Parts: sequence; C-alpha cells; structure tokens
Amino acid sequence: MRKFLGVTAVTAGVAALAAIPASPALAAPASVRCSQVAIRSLTFDPAVANPGQTATATVVARNCTGATLQTTLQWTARFVGATAGIPAGCPAIDPLPVAVSFPPHRSVSSSFGILVFPSCSATALQVTARYTGSGGAVLAERTASLPIVPAG
Repeated sequence: MRKFLGVTAVTAGVAALAAIPASPALAAPASVRCSQVAIRSLTFDPAVANPGQTATATVVARNCTGATLQTTLQWTARFVGATAGIPAGCPAIDPLPVAVSFPPHRSVSSSFGILVFPSCSATALQVTARYTGSGGAVLAERTASLPIVPAG
C-alpha cells in the first residue's frame, strides 16, 4: 500500500475532472466507428516523462447516442521495462474507476495523473482507458504508452 500512496495523491482530483465537457456536439471522425461511446484520443502531457516527474493521461470520448449515458471509466496503468514483471523501483498501480455521465452527442474529457517515481527503472508507462455501461459491458477501450527516459 505504501507504494500506491504517491499515485493516490496525484489522482485525488480525477473524479472532479471526469465530467467536464470537452467540446460542443461534434460529429465523430469518419474513421471512428461508434455505437454508444467512441474514444477520440488518449494523450499524455508531457509526451515523454522522466523519473521523478508527474505525467497526465487525458482521454476524450464521445457519446454517439441521443440519450444521456451513465458509464464507468476505469483507468488502468502499469510500468513496463525490458523484462517481464514490474521494473525495479516502480510501484504496482491499482485500477481507478470514475463515474462519467455523457450528455447526448457530446464529448467528455477525463484525466489521470501518475507520478513516475525517481527510483523507477521503467522504459514506458502503459495506460488503458475503458468505458463500461451499467451492465458492465465494455463500450470503448484504448491503450497508449508513455515513453520514460532517464534525465541526463
């Protein structure tokens, strides 16, 4: 539990960010198929992290229906390295579920902050954003990786 506390402190404000509309009603790009929810992007700020730095993952998703959708966004993340398992000096990260309400035909932005511990030897942070409906069915999912480069 001690290793998780650094991540918890950074993510304390995530629930407040989960229901912020990202933009007015916009048509989904033609390349995005959507029956209920479509993830438009999953990005990182900064685009490359150094040990000791906090990185923020932001997902933008769109409700493709004409009804308000009540969903759960589950953030999962794991540090990865050259070998299997958790790289030396890196914590295991517990999943973080966040309730997200989508207005009809609107996009919503949610963010998740993660501290890359100074002792973490990972080469990347892999983050997954998964939206599920009230029955637990997966509505949309996307995974992205954040490169971690030692400062030097």
